[in-house]
Amino acid sequence: TSRTYRSHFFDSEGNVSVHELSVRDGVWRWQGERTRATATFSDDGKTQTVHHERSEDSGRWAPSMEVVLRKVV
Repeated sequence: TSRTYRSHFFDSEGNVSVHELSVRDGVWRWQGERTRATATFSDDGKTQTVHHERSEDSGRWAPSMEVVLRKVV
């Protein structure tokens, strides 16, 4: 009923984080304690563009990376 989901992230260095995932109006949002991201898809569904941010010690959010994924097959 909340229209949110729990997402888990694991990497090769042993880092683990839990994010709340929501999808609204075609925009996907992940929100964790120290990281967050917003993803949009192209109209044909073949390209995903993601803006990642990280929380700084000051409490402000700073850009950490931009990712573009394209389906090639």
